[in-house]
Amino acid sequence: MRRFNVKVNGKDYIVDIEEIEAGAETAAPSVESAPAAKPAAAEKAPVSGTEIKSPLQATVVKVIVAPGAKVSAGDKLCVLEAMKMEYDIVTPCAGTVSFIKTARGATVNEGDLLAVIS
Repeated sequence: MRRFNVKVNGKDYIVDIEEIEAGAETAAPSVESAPAAKPAAAEKAPVSGTEIKSPLQATVVKVIVAPGAKVSAGDKLCVLEAMKMEYDIVTPCAGTVSFIKTARGATVNEGDLLAVIS
C-alpha cells in the first residue's frame, strides 16, 4: 500500500493506493480528507432583490459599481472575460446595488451570484 497527498480544486486529500495483481478483484479506494483550514466568514446576500448571475465561466476583469450605487436598466455592472472575449454584464432593472459578490481577478462559474439589485 502506498500513500499519496493529492490536491483537487484546492482541497488536499490523502489517498492510499494498493498495488494489485492483474485479474484480482478490487476494493473501493480509501480516501480521507486532510484537515481543512477554518472557513472564512460567510457573506450572505440580501433575501430580496434581483440576483445577477454569471452567464458563463469567466474571469472578472472589472467591477464598475459598488454597493449602494443607483443603477438603471441596462447599466453596466461588471466585465467578464472568457476565451479572450469580454462580456459586459448589465442590470436587467433599475434599483440600488445592495450586494456585490465578486471582485476584479476572481474566477466565476456559470450561475455564480455576481450582484443583487433591490
